[in-house]
Amino acid sequence: MSVPNSDTLPNMKQQSNGAGIGAKVSARIRELSAARGLSDEALAKAAGLSPLEMTLLDEGSEDITRDMLDRIADVFGVHPAVLCMFPDEHPLASLLEKQRDLPKAEFQKLAAEMISKGLRASKGTA
Repeated sequence: MSVPNSDTLPNMKQQSNGAGIGAKVSARIRELSAARGLSDEALAKAAGLSPLEMTLLDEGSEDITRDMLDRIADVFGVHPAVLCMFPDEHPLASLLEKQRDLPKAEFQKLAAEMISKGLRASKGTA
């Protein structure tokens, strides 16, 4: 799994391990909301989500947009890529998870460095 930069978030229609990315991103957002004590209503208000957008998010729709991810990430104070990381699916994502609350620029730099070094070092290993 690669961690996208702020300009390239994954196509929400891609599949991974049998579950749609939209559903996984929605679960990830619920997890981060719970960790921060945010209700659905508080998240929607803070991110400026419309009722339709909140429904798409709640349902794990494949129609979650980049703009929605950006606004939600801003509420959490994290890089948008954090919303697309699934720590239980990849060791690199698990390492990045521990750094998710870094300022966006620092997170992006760390993620790029870890991906550059981590993926090259891990090729061919079990």
